[in-house]
Amino acid sequence: MVGIGGDLIVGTTFPDSLIEFEQDRETKAVVVFGEVGGSAEIEAARLIEEGRFTKPFIIFLAGKFAEKLPRDTSLGHAGAIVGLEATMDEKIKILKKSGAIVAENFEDIPDLIKKAVG
Repeated sequence: MVGIGGDLIVGTTFPDSLIEFEQDRETKAVVVFGEVGGSAEIEAARLIEEGRFTKPFIIFLAGKFAEKLPRDTSLGHAGAIVGLEATMDEKIKILKKSGAIVAENFEDIPDLIKKAVG
């Protein structure tokens, strides 16, 4: 398990972590919890598209409701607001195009893992 967080300065990135997991023989799949804002998930999608990460990549994006809020609504931390490279819908489209498995609901994750590594 790796906790990266949504801050602007992090000790590691999604792509760096995915490369480590790609090299680990015991890792069968990776599950990621993403968020609205930031570009970490898009960077991971690029890594998948480049063929540098080939294991099942399952992601749940929290905060889909945030795009329905008024533009000046504070979401609690800068990482959720700064660096909006794509809307949530665009981020989902990019991830799906890369081959990532996007969980619609949090509780779908166990079944998605079973299907992916089954």
